[in-house]
Amino acid sequence: MIRRVIQAYEMLSNFTKSEIIERECLDPFDQPECEAFDLFVNETVCIGKGCQFSCVKKAPHAFTFSSLTGTAQATSQGHGEDYQVHLAAGQC
Repeated sequence: MIRRVIQAYEMLSNFTKSEIIERECLDPFDQPECEAFDLFVNETVCIGKGCQFSCVKKAPHAFTFSSLTGTAQATSQGHGEDYQVHLAAGQC
């Protein structure tokens, strides 16, 4: 975990102020810069249990439904090579 924080700091410290301002206007999900290492569910747009392509059904070892909101959430990390997790994230 700390290694990722250090890598992120090193990447950010290499940008000039104008590059940082320019990047703040971009959506990081439109054009990712690198491979994602951690699972993330945007719970504000997740339709939860009503989704016919549920990530929870596809990879229940990595995703679950929140008991409070009914939306999906990532419950574990470290599934970089897991094909079912890739399918679950890709179909959302």
